[in-house]
Amino acid sequence: MLYGFYKFIYNIIKKEMAKNDKKRLAKFIKPDDISKEVYKCNENEFNIYRKKTGHLIIDIHGGAFVYGDKDINDPFCCFLANNGYVVSSLTYTIKGEALLKKQIADVFSYINYLVLNKENLKLDLNKVILTGDSAGALLCLLFVIINNNEMMLKELNLKKININIDYLILNHSVCYIKDAANLANHKILAKYVAIPGICRMLYGKDYKNDYLYNNTYEAELYINKETKLPKILLISSKGDKDFFNLTIKLYNLLKEKNKDVTLYLETDYKAIHVFNIIEPYSNLGLKCNNYLLDFICEV
Repeated sequence: MLYGFYKFIYNIIKKEMAKNDKKRLAKFIKPDDISKEVYKCNENEFNIYRKKTGHLIIDIHGGAFVYGDKDINDPFCCFLANNGYVVSSLTYTIKGEALLKKQIADVFSYINYLVLNKENLKLDLNKVILTGDSAGALLCLLFVIINNNEMMLKELNLKKININIDYLILNHSVCYIKDAANLANHKILAKYVAIPGICRMLYGKDYKNDYLYNNTYEAELYINKETKLPKILLISSKGDKDFFNLTIKLYNLLKEKNKDVTLYLETDYKAIHVFNIIEPYSNLGLKCNNYLLDFICEV
């Protein structure tokens, strides 16, 4: 009963996101000099945006784990392509229970496809940037973690992919599952509905005994001083009132573990959750995204 109530509330959130994105994307016109090619990998599709040849940026969209596709970040992907990168974005699974395991498998399958077909797709993998926003940021971080961990690969029935991620860009990351559902003003609702609800949705009904849950529901479980990570840029804003604290928590952990991490924090409260993704050409979006470009450019 409580899980049904949780799913009802989550569907309302999903519909609101879809409504806002429909209005936002209706205003966006893709530049004529940027191509957008569509490909299929197993049951999932992905886009490749390019203006010219360039290093690869892989973008994993957000959407609270239950919403979104390869097209919702069109403006952001076109912005990156316009600045000399080849950009690829994925539609991953957004329906069902025990979603996270399937979504991770989708990302592995997709990136493996890019690697195996790099010549046909005309991809330069000499420098690869992996970026994701919100829930997509967690998928990016977990891909890097799992791909470098033999035990996790074995337990999740995944194979290591021969790719070097040079930069990891986590936009407004949601990498703490329980904290994301910990409603500050509704503690009882959070404890008995929201937290168990999101855990069941992402990890399955028996989540407390699930290997993935017990190794990924918070970053402290899989990041230590021995963990190998690329250069990381964390992006957040004080206007992201629901998830700003999660980025700060992750930043402090990465610093404590001596990782090469940089924090971009927008102090203007007008910068809401994933502001630089949904409005990459706004004043605040451009300010942030130009910083992102400087961060990943070769020295």
